[in-house]
This record gives sequence, structure tokens and C-alpha cells, in this order.
Amino acid sequence: MGRYVIRRLLQFIPTVLGTMFLLHYLTSLAIQFSGNPVRALFGDRTPPPALLEALTERLGYGDACLDQRGNPCFGLFFDRLQAIFLHFDFGVNLRQQLPVTQLVADALPFTLKLLVIAILFEAVIGIAAGVWAGLRGGSFADYAVKISTVFVISVPIFVLGLVVREFVGVKFGNVLRAQDWIPDVISVGVVTPGFKADYPFASLIIPGMVLGAVSLATTARLTRTSIMENIRADYVRTARAKGLSNRRVIGVHTLRNSLIPVITFLGVDIGAAMAGAVVTETIFNVPGIGRLVTLSARSGEAPVVIGVVTMLVLVVLLANLLVDILYAVLDPRIRYE
Repeated sequence: MGRYVIRRLLQFIPTVLGTMFLLHYLTSLAIQFSGNPVRALFGDRTPPPALLEALTERLGYGDACLDQRGNPCFGLFFDRLQAIFLHFDFGVNLRQQLPVTQLVADALPFTLKLLVIAILFEAVIGIAAGVWAGLRGGSFADYAVKISTVFVISVPIFVLGLVVREFVGVKFGNVLRAQDWIPDVISVGVVTPGFKADYPFASLIIPGMVLGAVSLATTARLTRTSIMENIRADYVRTARAKGLSNRRVIGVHTLRNSLIPVITFLGVDIGAAMAGAVVTETIFNVPGIGRLVTLSARSGEAPVVIGVVTMLVLVVLLANLLVDILYAVLDPRIRYE
């Protein structure tokens, strides 16, 4: 297992470097074709040439390659690698002149809370619904799970987010807020059209459920299919023949093996959840990583985009490694040499 983990960690290096170079090249092309982004700081005013040059150098946009269209700017890329990996310096943003690391540190707690709510929501409810449907194949419960999950999967997350914000956060929320007997933490904190600083966790519950809704449907269908396949396996019949209780047969033998594809999906889904957080955080005005990336991309904040996406790539790679290790926990037959 130790050798396998080391080998996987070494594989992170080309993946991270490739991602960083792709982002670097795309942001360099954007600057080369649209011009110096520092000029946008002054709006309609014409800045003094000396001030413009000083700010350009300070913010890292003074390399001559940025004036040549199509130039990959290898020198600038290696300078960025050196600053990031030797000094943990991802640069500063244009508007606030703050380090990227500080911006990420301020936004990260909100995104982590949102992801925890989404993952718990999709894992607990999705697995429970999948087991419920898988053990009752062909019944009303089975058809209800299949129909509802297809409906949820077919709705894009930005549509689902807007609908939930309008009908749950605004209209239903107004009804709750008109009732004096309902606590503020529910009427103002949970059922709200946007993030509330006074209720930093409660106001993230509905955005987190929206973020995890599509993945919940997929988790339920994967669990259902896997349960229906494993319930007919020989080892399950053997366990029943030994006189084991139905709860032990289902909860230990059947469910444990059925969770392997589900765990695979949940590990991969962390990356999809981070991508969905860009939309969800923008809709519900959550000051997290996703909203930070959206605002930075709109304003041409190349250091912020590169820094944030690089950190997210590392998170996704570590999550996938954790999923591979969990395989051996769920199935003792799996061994990594």
C-alpha cells in the first residue's frame, strides 16, 4: 500500500504542472489579445505612464511575451512555478491588491461548508433511497425512486438553483417570515434567497442541497442497481443459508460490496461539486471559492484563477487517492502492490 500511495503522489506532479501550464497559456492569450488588464483599474481615466508601468511590473504583467500574440511565455511560467512552489506566492489580485492566498483563505471556509452539506446530503439520502428501491425491485418505491431521479438529473443545476431560490427562498420564505412563532434561524437563516452573514451555516443548507441534488439522483440509481445485482450473488445466498439475520446480510455483506461503485462516483463527484459550486455560489451569493473564480474570470484576474484552480486540482487528486484507498477497506480482496 505504501508504494502505491507514493507512486500515486508522484503521478500528481505531471497532472498539476500540465493543468497550471494550460491555465497559464490561456490567461496569457487573453492578455495578449485584450491588452494590459491593469488599464481596467483606471476606468475611463488615462493613467500616467510611469504609474501604469510600475503597477504592471508589480502585478506581474510586465513580461515582454505578453505583447506577442500566441507566445506561450515559458519564462513567465517558470517564474510563476518558482514563486508558487518555493515561496507559496500565487500573486495578488488587481482590484484589492491582496495576496491570492489571503483571498482563498477567506473564501475557503464557505465552500468547504457547502461541499460538506452537499456530500452528506447526496451520500446519506442517495444511498438510503437506492437501498430502499433496490430491495423492492418492481414495487411502487422502486418506480418512485427511478422517476424522481431521472427528473432531477434532467434539470441543469443553474435552473434548479434559480427555481429553488425563487419559490423556496423568496415565496415560501416570505410565508414563513410572516409567522411570528417560527424561529429566525429557520425563516431567515435556512429558508432564504441568499447567503446571510448572521447565519453563516444555516443559510448554506439550501444551496448545499441544491449543489448535491443532481449527484444524489445518480448516487441513488447506482446504489439501487448495485444492490439488485449483489442481492442475487452466491455469497448472499450462502449468508442466508447460514442463518444470518436479514439486517446483517443486507447491512454487512450486500451493502458493503454494493458501495464500491458508489464510492467511486462520490470521489469523482468532488470535482464536479466544485464546478457546480461556481454556479451555486453565484446564484445564492455565497462568498466562497466558486464565486471568487467567477468574479476573477470576469475581471481578468489571471493570478487568482491560476492559484484557485491549482489548489482545486490538488484537492481532486487527493480525493481520488482517498477513494482508491477506501476500495481496500470495503473489499479485502483488493490489494495494491
